[in-house]
Amino acid sequence: MADTDTIAAISRWLPATRWFADKNIAEGACRLELFEEVLLTEGTDATDLRLLLVKLAGQSHRGCYVVPVQRRSEADGSLSDGDAATSPDFASWLLTLISWEAERPGRNGRLVGRRTAAGAALGADDPPLKILPLGGDASNTSLLVAAADNGEGGPPVLIKLIRRYRTGIQPEVEVGAFLARGGFDGSPPLLGWVEYQPAGGAGESGVVATVHAGLVGTESLWDYLCTRSQQVNCQLEELVSVAADLGRLTASMHAALAGQDHHAAFQPQQPTTADTERLAEAMVEHADSVFTELADGCPAALKQRVKAVLDARPTIIAHLQQIGHQPLAASFIRVHGDYHLGQVLIDPTTKKLWVIDFEGEPSRSLAERRAKTSALKDVTGVCRSFDYLARHLGRQPGNRPLEAGPLTAAFLQAYKTTAAGHCFWPTDPSEARRLLDAFTLDKALYELAYELHHRPDWLEVPLAAVERLLAN
Repeated sequence: MADTDTIAAISRWLPATRWFADKNIAEGACRLELFEEVLLTEGTDATDLRLLLVKLAGQSHRGCYVVPVQRRSEADGSLSDGDAATSPDFASWLLTLISWEAERPGRNGRLVGRRTAAGAALGADDPPLKILPLGGDASNTSLLVAAADNGEGGPPVLIKLIRRYRTGIQPEVEVGAFLARGGFDGSPPLLGWVEYQPAGGAGESGVVATVHAGLVGTESLWDYLCTRSQQVNCQLEELVSVAADLGRLTASMHAALAGQDHHAAFQPQQPTTADTERLAEAMVEHADSVFTELADGCPAALKQRVKAVLDARPTIIAHLQQIGHQPLAASFIRVHGDYHLGQVLIDPTTKKLWVIDFEGEPSRSLAERRAKTSALKDVTGVCRSFDYLARHLGRQPGNRPLEAGPLTAAFLQAYKTTAAGHCFWPTDPSEARRLLDAFTLDKALYELAYELHHRPDWLEVPLAAVERLLAN
């Protein structure tokens, strides 16, 4: 059973993790409370594997963190409780629970394994596992899991431990199951998941981990383009071709999300006047919050440019409000919601692409992530990602320059061609332009706030994007 020493140990290392969201807590001031404890494997005090849901003192369970722990021997002979997310024991336990669709009781509820039809081949008695943690996933922990020593186990799988526990329908599971039913082959199949259920129907359940088919030999499209663009035998035409492929894949993803059946959560929605007004209001509220943050301070070297943006507040607000002034003909649909080059995998040999991570923006509520909106939200995410890619490469001394323009143009043209005739793509080019401009401005404002707090030296990148939009 987790004791005060365990909670104290977790309190010391939890704030330093990439996925800890409450970064405003002063160092050494993190106080945790135990919400749930599930014993996963029984053994001695030194080998017990447990999954804990811990929350900041005084907060509700909606702010829980998912922390598997295992006691480890330190060099001085003492024992300490460390994060067990990358432990083969934890991966084996999780895959077995899903394979058998089994349950494991805890203090206040239970963990339940769920398996899809695609996950029927998950083996409960596979040989020892090797674990490859995957980087670039700040809000969760992702692991590529395969049989150790070239064993005879099944194909590799990708485990994602969802570190921030939230009750309700998890988009990663909902979208994965929906796309699998429709036969969409542009994303690794969802094999199963683990959810936590409160005892006695005391509340909604929530997903703590998902398992997808693992894709060996792939890398993120961001990493691929960073590396390939700097190789001497790389021609711009090759990168433009990949960008066009991404445009076609993105439009195909939206076509799949627009509904292969009559599932209400995925049925396209014709936006009403109230819907468009709410969209504009949300963008304006977001802009106001960013203006407030920028006014509180920014790097001295950019102060004059930031002041010019703040002075242009009426123009920016009017630009965002125009979305609500005219009816929108294109349907609102379910979208990826956090779409950028890091959310796409590529096989460097075949150039095949796959979309991953349908969880949505982790900082938003599940209801917000599941809301239908314009497909241009995702399109904008990729366009902004191309701009970041070019700026990133340009900041490294000795790099070959890469212009974002040709990649963005190829992506947009291929997307438009593939999306033409679908309900989510505007037939009126002016409507498409209004949406693209508004979502681009909204995204750039989001980036301004993010960079201000996390990477002030990158603030110039979204600042330049806002300045370009104001100049048009």
